[in-house]
Amino acid sequence: MDGIHDMGGMDGFGKVEPEPNEPPFHAPWEGRVLAMQRAMGYAGAWHIDMSRFAQERLPPQVYVTASYYQRWALAMESNVVERGYADAEELAAGHALRPGKPLKRKLTTDVVQQGMTRGSFYRQAQAPARFKPGDRVRTKNIHPPTHTRLPRYARGRIGVVQLVHGCHAFPDTVAIDKGDNPQWLYTVVFEGAELWGPDADPTVKVSIDAFAAARRATEAVPSIPRDAQGPVFREPWEAQAFAMALALRDRGLFTWPEWAATLGDEIKRAQAAGDPDTGETYYRHWLNALERIVAAKGLADVQMLARYRHAWHHAADRTPHGTPIELRPEDFTD
Repeated sequence: MDGIHDMGGMDGFGKVEPEPNEPPFHAPWEGRVLAMQRAMGYAGAWHIDMSRFAQERLPPQVYVTASYYQRWALAMESNVVERGYADAEELAAGHALRPGKPLKRKLTTDVVQQGMTRGSFYRQAQAPARFKPGDRVRTKNIHPPTHTRLPRYARGRIGVVQLVHGCHAFPDTVAIDKGDNPQWLYTVVFEGAELWGPDADPTVKVSIDAFAAARRATEAVPSIPRDAQGPVFREPWEAQAFAMALALRDRGLFTWPEWAATLGDEIKRAQAAGDPDTGETYYRHWLNALERIVAAKGLADVQMLARYRHAWHHAADRTPHGTPIELRPEDFTD
């Protein structure tokens, strides 16, 4: 959810100023809010990610002016009402006006130690881990209207997998009552310049715990030439080749992992043949990979691709410099 809560990388809020000798609570009511939240969690009323999502939906002017535990209290009110444990009229009255909805269990003094111990979020893996430490990955540029653990400033960015944490309950689906949907969890390290551009502190690195599927949030991909604004193209045909691959992927001709594997293999072939891999030939590899994958998928065969390549060269030879190249029937004759 792209809300005011997602402040990472935003300007204008000033420094974080730690309070010297800050107490756990600034007023007794804050401790009671924490106790109520933990009690409702123990009772099974809602999950921690549902509480986070409720805070994220607070109006911006409320979110930025409320204190930490005020946000907790307001989110708890929302969850109490939305989940049928009380209604707005009862909250305003300060007491029950009708029989309440039963809870699964209660947090009592004899079980408080157990109740204060957070349960494990590990879950049984449904498939092998897709990535390993050292893999370069790109986060997807997603903008779900609901809760996500992938911060906005890290979307669409390239990082390196540092750790694999196992399979966990997926907060994005838990927050909206869609179940655990277990996903692999990775620590991914990003360079500061990748997140904030060339003016970032060159010593800064940011580690983010990213799930393998915030709708499949991370994807292995050979590094695309880019600057702070996005992909960089040296010539128009490079942008066209890039767009064609995305269009074919969007139409379901191939998956992004299939494309990444094909492109990666093409780059390895070129490197083995002596390509210096300085970036200038990247989109030639991209184009070769595109030809390979459309042939493998049956969209075109090798002979057809060779025929069109020959026709294009023929058309280019007869076209004055600076004039758009157009294929004509005679370009296909030997």
